[in-house]
Amino acid sequence: MPSPRHPDPSRALVRTLQVLLVLGSLGAWEAISATSSQAHFFFSRPSAIGLRLVEWMATREIWLDMAATLVETILGFLGGVLLGLALAFLCYSNRLAERVFMPFFGVANAMPRIVFGPIFVLWFGLGLTSKVVLGMSIVTFLVLFATFQGLREVDPALILRVRLLGGTSRDVLRHVLIPSALTWVFTSLRTGVGFALVGAVVGEYSGASLGLGHRIEFAEGMFDSTGIFAGLALLSGLVVVLNEALELIEQRFRPRVEEAPTGSVRHWQRPALLATLALVLALAGRSFWLVEHTREAPRTRVTMASAGKSLMGNLPATLAESLDFFKTEGLDM
Repeated sequence: MPSPRHPDPSRALVRTLQVLLVLGSLGAWEAISATSSQAHFFFSRPSAIGLRLVEWMATREIWLDMAATLVETILGFLGGVLLGLALAFLCYSNRLAERVFMPFFGVANAMPRIVFGPIFVLWFGLGLTSKVVLGMSIVTFLVLFATFQGLREVDPALILRVRLLGGTSRDVLRHVLIPSALTWVFTSLRTGVGFALVGAVVGEYSGASLGLGHRIEFAEGMFDSTGIFAGLALLSGLVVVLNEALELIEQRFRPRVEEAPTGSVRHWQRPALLATLALVLALAGRSFWLVEHTREAPRTRVTMASAGKSLMGNLPATLAESLDFFKTEGLDM
């Protein structure tokens, strides 16, 4: 007989150990970087990264970048979750659809979607759509396979009992299938939110004028390790906020066998987190309004000499002009 689990540690102890771990890691990082005159070029320093973050926060552009990445992540995540759930229930309820589509879903899931970033940019442009589609292409299959497996784990005898008691297909769906699959769904959501952020950042790497991925790519091109780590720190902050939001949703909807003894400690977190999310979304909306307002400003006129647009060497400039990239950047070529 398995031994019972040890009682959960206090929340204060957990937070204290986490803070000490972070401070110890940053202190060791700072000390190691100070031992070499060249270490800061490759690894930067936590103190320099903190100063860079303070500098960024005083500018409007960083809020635009954070808002762009956050909106792309949320939309890609929600779109992938809804599409994955719909496909999972379709394949579970229809055996023909399962036999026909599941092999194709397996092949599509094995494809490295990162390489589709430039293709999606070519299809949907440099705007929001290409990043959202890339995020959806990753999250959809995570939710699809996890939900489908959760539905298959439902005991057929339980469904039969509901049918014998006069339950309809809607009753089976509401009281048996959905509760049984929730554990699998929430497990995939925790992984999916991270991959949605990966899709947004990779899309910004492939081509964008806004976003934390675009900012990190620019820092890489300038060999600015401080800017790279500062961008990664902001991405980590976004992941923490999204994970906390998922945890609140999971506590609300996931069936629990017993109540946690420390549940009352979290009462203050719910309004605080909701207020934070509302503020972030408001900043996102305000930021995109500023972007659109900025695009209406007079464009800078630039003259470029060329031997001829038909030459292969001038293809990048020709494509940039035909796709309105110059106009997006405020240039009148």
